[in-house]
Amino acid sequence: IVATKLANRIVNRMGLIHPFELVEEEGVSLAAVVAGFVAGERLLGMDAIWEAIETAPMIESARLLLFESAAAALRVQIADLLRAGAGSLQPSKLVADLGKGVRELSQATTRLLVGEGLTQSDRMRADFAAAGAPEDVAAMVAHLYDLDGAVGLAKLARDCGLAPTVLTRAFIDLGARLGLDWTQQTAARMNPSDPWERLLVAGLARDFQQMRLDFLRRTSGRRGNPEAVVAAWADRQASAIHQFRAMVARAQSAALVGPAMLAQIASQARNLLAR
Repeated sequence: IVATKLANRIVNRMGLIHPFELVEEEGVSLAAVVAGFVAGERLLGMDAIWEAIETAPMIESARLLLFESAAAALRVQIADLLRAGAGSLQPSKLVADLGKGVRELSQATTRLLVGEGLTQSDRMRADFAAAGAPEDVAAMVAHLYDLDGAVGLAKLARDCGLAPTVLTRAFIDLGARLGLDWTQQTAARMNPSDPWERLLVAGLARDFQQMRLDFLRRTSGRRGNPEAVVAAWADRQASAIHQFRAMVARAQSAALVGPAMLAQIASQARNLLAR
């Protein structure tokens, strides 16, 4: 009975495609995806969001857009939960371990969002409103995208004994210095028709986030604020960062950004962050 109810719920909320794509992208079982879905709903307060979308007066095309966008945002969080739990943790443990950090970051997004993240958030709210969605419901769905990365940052903060907001500021700073905020957003917006390219860009979107988390995990034991550690590292690697940013700038100025371009940037970013 429980399995049937969960199957019905994930299909009703996510559709048929997202769960099976997550199985392929993350290399996990369908059961692990469902566990991530349950944890993600609890962590993000999805019940209130689903209800608001269902009941708020709006044209049906706007309602469908909000449902699709909320499901896509939850899919990203599920992918992060699968990585945080190595595909095996119980939903209750994930919620218990990460809930406090995710809530803290959720309450701080207006102070933390800058640059590419802030631009996307404002654009998304405007797009939802233009489609006919009420402002408050549009803000709830857009906020799900504001929380991209919250799962990984909450886990890292718990593991390292640091405040999630402190780590987040260093995470954002590192992304802005290297242009990885732009590359991650670009990969997330891609939707290639080729199934292998789709798997590639989905993995790259999460990898551009994960490589920053790995850098902060590796350096979090050093003395000083994580932002100061990032700044000191950037000073030492100024020449290499300048060269890397030139490559990112070429991609930004390209008429069409393709998966191969982002894959090359990801390879170089890993090499740079390992120094």
